[in-house]
Amino acid sequence: MNKFVFSFSAYFIFIIALLFSCNSEKEEGIYERSKSNEITSLQHIKWLQAIQSNQKNISHALMAKIENLQPAALLIVQGSQIKAEHYWNEHHENTVYNAFEISQSVVSILIGIAIDEEKIQNIYQSITDFIPALNKHKSIKIIDLLNMNSGLKYDDKAELLELCKLQEFDEINDQLESTETLEYWEYEPINTILLACILEQATDLSLSQYASEKLWTPLGAEHSAYWSLQNNLEKADYGFAATTRDLARIAQLMLSAGKFDSRQIVSKNFIDSTFSPNLSLKTAEKQSVDFYGLHWWLMNYKGLTIRYAQGKYGQFLLLIPQKNAFLIRAGHSESESIENSYHSNDILLYLDAAFEVLD
Repeated sequence: MNKFVFSFSAYFIFIIALLFSCNSEKEEGIYERSKSNEITSLQHIKWLQAIQSNQKNISHALMAKIENLQPAALLIVQGSQIKAEHYWNEHHENTVYNAFEISQSVVSILIGIAIDEEKIQNIYQSITDFIPALNKHKSIKIIDLLNMNSGLKYDDKAELLELCKLQEFDEINDQLESTETLEYWEYEPINTILLACILEQATDLSLSQYASEKLWTPLGAEHSAYWSLQNNLEKADYGFAATTRDLARIAQLMLSAGKFDSRQIVSKNFIDSTFSPNLSLKTAEKQSVDFYGLHWWLMNYKGLTIRYAQGKYGQFLLLIPQKNAFLIRAGHSESESIENSYHSNDILLYLDAAFEVLD
């Protein structure tokens, strides 16, 4: 009897631990295809060259630091050649990763494409041209959402997603909070959600549909990407998921001023604007906003200009324009931000790793 009780107790503890582990994985954003809208490509363009002789080794010291942060994938590319490619824990080049807030940078690209198609006039168009019910906020323009200086807040993000989908814009207008100033930068996901709402109004397509037609197909992506759902609503601000090699196509697009495989997918003018910070903006600490463009982050390191998209748990898409190179990192853990900075310490680690293998 005692043996039975002990065995049952051990089994019970095992099941609880297993459930906790599963919940922990979901908390860390393990991608669930069944709860996503598919982003498809109607063509495949061969691009990356995985030539073994061109690949170099990252030093043991840096690799040890990288592996302390629970990595899943690391891809470093220069030109069209893979300089380093690593996967951990049975992940591989066909694994789809949740890019989290890198999604916001993808939404920015889609806004640029919609402007090129004249679905949107320009980045200075008022948000009320697309959502007239937001009449209390007619001074806010699309660029204010892209720059994160709209001053808008909304307590319940899930509710905002639902109201946008249902086009219950009067209720959004009633509940939107505003600082009534456009002078201050503050990172708020509501800006991306409203941009996605504007895209749907301008194009009559969902994010995943528009991304399939105007981004994923022109990029000739090898695999489908996905936009994850919350209550059957696309999570504009952190729901994009793709393989590292297909994320690399977005990186190359941005490095090449909006062009991929000789096709201009988004205009050079928009890309230039994307990487041009509004230095008149200030943070709450009165710091000049030289670190943020149109939903993309900016920094300088070792004399080089770095542009990047990032997501929680250390998802990174790092561009190194002077070296015609980029780095993609997927994983499950990240370190703290640099003191008195909006940048993560991890960026310096991954850039140093890239510098070891780049020409």
